[in-house]
Amino acid sequence: MRRGSGILLIGRTQFSALLGACLLSLTIVSAFSLSADDEAVVFFEGFESERLDQWWTGQLHEGEFWWEQDVVRHGEGALAIRVDPENRACGSNCQRNEVRVADQMRLPFGADAWYGFSFRVESKDVPNDSVRWVMGQWKQQNGRSPFLAQRYDNRIFHITIQDKTCRITIASASGNPDGMAWMREDGPSRPSEANANSADTPCNTDVALEWGADPILPDPGEGWVDMIYHVVGGPDGTGRVEVWANGRFVVRASGSIGYDDADGPDQYFKFGIYRNVLDSSAVAYLDNFRRGGSYEDVDPAQLAP
Repeated sequence: MRRGSGILLIGRTQFSALLGACLLSLTIVSAFSLSADDEAVVFFEGFESERLDQWWTGQLHEGEFWWEQDVVRHGEGALAIRVDPENRACGSNCQRNEVRVADQMRLPFGADAWYGFSFRVESKDVPNDSVRWVMGQWKQQNGRSPFLAQRYDNRIFHITIQDKTCRITIASASGNPDGMAWMREDGPSRPSEANANSADTPCNTDVALEWGADPILPDPGEGWVDMIYHVVGGPDGTGRVEVWANGRFVVRASGSIGYDDADGPDQYFKFGIYRNVLDSSAVAYLDNFRRGGSYEDVDPAQLAP
């Protein structure tokens, strides 16, 4: 049986702008068959040893990451990454401590690939409006915002995709991460607005969304969350992103995903904490990272091989 069966299909609806939100067209998307891509290089990292051979560590800070042995999802180890108030690794109003997939492990942008991992966060920060906080991102080689990102603004886990300069929130945990509007359809609230990079600049997108029957994301501040992403970048309308959380189908997005300008052909995944300056520390944990060609290849609920 195809994963994601029993989803709620959303009909075509226009939403008005709110606080600089964009128009998001929701269209009925017929089911499509997704096959594994030979370009999806399979690898696994369980963080069981103090080695990061498959990762680039140029943005990890000595003394601010470690191999955790008590807070783990599976096995005997996980990677812990901390940001303290004094961190100014990316500017006067920016804190960063991240690890990213090594250059030799990158994929071409647009490759059909599946990603799975477990993560959680410990933070005592008081929510501060819509303070930027990224904790897991997929980037092209162009220095722009990630084309797919896990965000933690206001301590609310939510997921965004990028259609060039248009940012679209496709799923969220309970709460209000950045002032966006919400919709109710005889069930849990569902995100309904696409947010532009600038509150003063509306944007249009051809991205279509299908949500699962219960699309509300879990809270990584309360414990481990197992994430699975099916990612195919495509700024020309061929992009797809599918998301599962704790084994539950959350959302499928299809349309223009990514940027049409790039300095190189590749994409890469980063994990850690990248946020505006806050006055308290936070720790993000990562365990059982997998990349492969199918849901079964990357399911983080599996025990390490």
